[in-house]
Amino acid sequence: MGTFILGVFTGFGSMYALGFLLNFVKQRREALDLMVLTLLKEHGPSSWLELVERSKGRLYKGTLYERLRRMENEKSIKSWMAPQGVGLPEPFSLRMYDLTDKGRQKLEETDHGRKNP
Repeated sequence: MGTFILGVFTGFGSMYALGFLLNFVKQRREALDLMVLTLLKEHGPSSWLELVERSKGRLYKGTLYERLRRMENEKSIKSWMAPQGVGLPEPFSLRMYDLTDKGRQKLEETDHGRKNP
């Protein structure tokens, strides 16, 4: 799809195409971040797998872990290791995620905090 979009805008110049693509990627990233925050608000602490399942196919296993790390570095969410045996058989454990005050504030600043994802 990216090649198609880039090909369409080649006539307008590569800088326009690049700006369009970067804006598209930024908007998609922000929308997916808000989806994660909304799911955590609605369901409380969740593992990455629960977030994938609750997103009904809109979040992907391959990219969610990186997204969660970035959001944690931005202080929008926090994480901790659940006790062994909670959610998974021994000796495995799950990392759980939840909103921080900064994440709640980010949701309040948007309409996504009041709508279902």
